[in-house]
Amino acid sequence: MKNQFVKCISQLLFLLLIIGVLPVYAQKKSKEKIYRLPDDLETLAGDPALLKKPEGLTVAAYAFPNYHASALHNKIYSQGWTEYNLIRSARPWFEGHQQPRTPLLGELDESKPSTWETYNKLCKQSGIDVLIWDWYWYDGKPCLHEALESGFLEASNTKDVKFACMWTNHPWYVLYPTKRTDGSNAYPPSFDAPDFSKEEPFLYDFTLLPFGELLEN
Repeated sequence: MKNQFVKCISQLLFLLLIIGVLPVYAQKKSKEKIYRLPDDLETLAGDPALLKKPEGLTVAAYAFPNYHASALHNKIYSQGWTEYNLIRSARPWFEGHQQPRTPLLGELDESKPSTWETYNKLCKQSGIDVLIWDWYWYDGKPCLHEALESGFLEASNTKDVKFACMWTNHPWYVLYPTKRTDGSNAYPPSFDAPDFSKEEPFLYDFTLLPFGELLEN
């Protein structure tokens, strides 16, 4: 009986200790500096030399043009739908899950030249030389092309960043249940991959041109 009583007291003291220590630990953790990009890039890198771009290196980034109203999304989802709709509707799933996340620059429309004047400036400042654009082709016509044709190519500083188009040959998947504008259900895949035997041959030459050649011509 005595041993059981001592055991209970020991467990109680242990719990009281934990209850007293946890708030102190949590307070200490909350005071620790949280490093964030891009402001703390030099600190996180440690060696400033690591941030210098090697001589002669060409840096390219992929561009997925899904943040503008397009004929494709108008047909599948609703008028004016963009990827921003998904960002806005995101919700946290657990404690500390930071959702929704708002773009630092706001919801910029990729089909506007002013958006790409901002992006091109950031690319140049960040050492990005080339943008490789996803080029989609469904139902015998281009899709999501408005960002390249109406936005990037019309920007005043387009020559600061070279570009190439990458033929994106895969079905267009709807990754969540939705309804088309005619009320019918839309589940993956919504569009099959392009048929190479039926499409215009010049479109494939289009993707093989060197970076920026299209722009220069």
